[in-house]
Amino acid sequence: PLYSSAASDVYKRQEEDEASQLDAAREAFFQGTTRLHSDRFAQGRDLLQESMRLSPTAGTAFNLALAYRGTGQALAGRNLLDALLRGDYGELQDHAAAEALREELHSMVGRVFVENTHDVDIEVTFDARDNYPVAASATESVELDVGQHSVSARAAGRLPFEGTLEIAVEQVAELRIVMEPVPVRTITRERRRPLRIVGVVAASVLIVTGVILAAVLLPGRVADPLSDATYGNARLP
Repeated sequence: PLYSSAASDVYKRQEEDEASQLDAAREAFFQGTTRLHSDRFAQGRDLLQESMRLSPTAGTAFNLALAYRGTGQALAGRNLLDALLRGDYGELQDHAAAEALREELHSMVGRVFVENTHDVDIEVTFDARDNYPVAASATESVELDVGQHSVSARAAGRLPFEGTLEIAVEQVAELRIVMEPVPVRTITRERRRPLRIVGVVAASVLIVTGVILAAVLLPGRVADPLSDATYGNARLP
């Protein structure tokens, strides 16, 4: 009997925690979706991301993709819609709207072919967060949102590179990275004098080919946010 009572208490607490989490997800969904109606996309994105973290649903995923469109994060929105259309988040109310939004976002994603000109592996990083290893003497294809991106490259025995790159709508660009070797240091010691380092400072080179145009953002809405069967729509505008 004591064991049964303790187990019952545990289950009750779990149910209360789940209910509390669902309430928080519902509130974030309504708050985030309301902000989309007034084109406050960054605020809506953050709230809908929190709702998805707490309790992912089809309506939340679609509205978050709309928010990503408004903040210029086409790649994140397209990938989210791919998962939504696969059924990862449950039944979707409007497949046609999701497919249309997915196609528009896909058209706003650029592609970069990163060429490693060296005989060692390199690692290329975009926007200080997305890392792409590129094998020696190889070329890798990378998808990026249109607009400006920071880019850096690192390799053993090579000077690092940091710079910027702009991607235009429907652009296919080539990024050829040439990194200078780390200079050879000549060390001499003259009696008890400090070490004297003699070397030549070299710079890394980034070569970008392709037509680079101005950054393109995605203001406005292409579709209205959806309600969600889990939460209802009584509080939506």
